[in-house]
Amino acid sequence: MAKECLYDDCSNPRFGGGYCSYHQGHRTDKKLKGINRTSKDKKTKRQFTGSRKPTGELKLFQEIWDERTHVCFVSGDRIKEFSVQCFAHVLPKGSYPSLRLKKENIMLLTSANHYLYDHCKDQAKKLPMFDKLFELHDKSKRKYYDDNKIPKF
Repeated sequence: MAKECLYDDCSNPRFGGGYCSYHQGHRTDKKLKGINRTSKDKKTKRQFTGSRKPTGELKLFQEIWDERTHVCFVSGDRIKEFSVQCFAHVLPKGSYPSLRLKKENIMLLTSANHYLYDHCKDQAKKLPMFDKLFELHDKSKRKYYDDNKIPKF
């Protein structure tokens, strides 16, 4: 059986210097050293703190919110408050980056319908309320291929 932490009323197993991982700050044998960060570590840390380059999507979403009625394109349900989760790209922005900021490629959906459309296409295709959105998807895709003179659609 592992030895217990030396800190009062702690029964966690020892990690080092007689203390568990939670009470390492109470060690008297040596000072804890900080982690040396290189510029690469700082760059990685910056990515996780949410500082990203602005794409212009938020501004576009706000314009769409002001222009259109706040109703789901698929179900007709009322959308009560502004959220970026309510704006769905008909053609995905990863596959069609030039359409990322085109208003005609963005539809208002409830967040649940947006999730279904993006992540559960097979389930969404079985629901008749999504027919209109999938027709728009096919029509937009055909138009994109025709406009860019890409053969074989």
